[in-house]
Amino acid sequence: MSACGACQNTPLAQVLSPDAKYRAIVFERSCGATTDFSQQVSIVSAHSQLPDEFGNVFVAQGIADGALDVKWLSESEVLISYPKSAKVFLNEPEIIVVDSLEAPKISIRYASK
Repeated sequence: MSACGACQNTPLAQVLSPDAKYRAIVFERSCGATTDFSQQVSIVSAHSQLPDEFGNVFVAQGIADGALDVKWLSESEVLISYPKSAKVFLNEPEIIVVDSLEAPKISIRYASK
């Protein structure tokens, strides 16, 4: 995974939290012809744009379009489901949304399917 300027994030889906304060954004990241695409997830405040960087909670390769599922279980808990065959590079157990005035801690649960 590269954080260089040659990388591009393409949003695939976004899911608002139940209180509509935060968004979980599923996106594909490409860093040129010599690297594989990856599917990633970032959690940001609802008013923020997707940063031009790698996902802040989940990064994996080998996931077909539509095979990564994100659901809010509550205002402070997210479930990310992904195929067992995925090569996972990052799966954070929690995140503090730093672009929010409240800076809440959000727990992330994972399920491979």
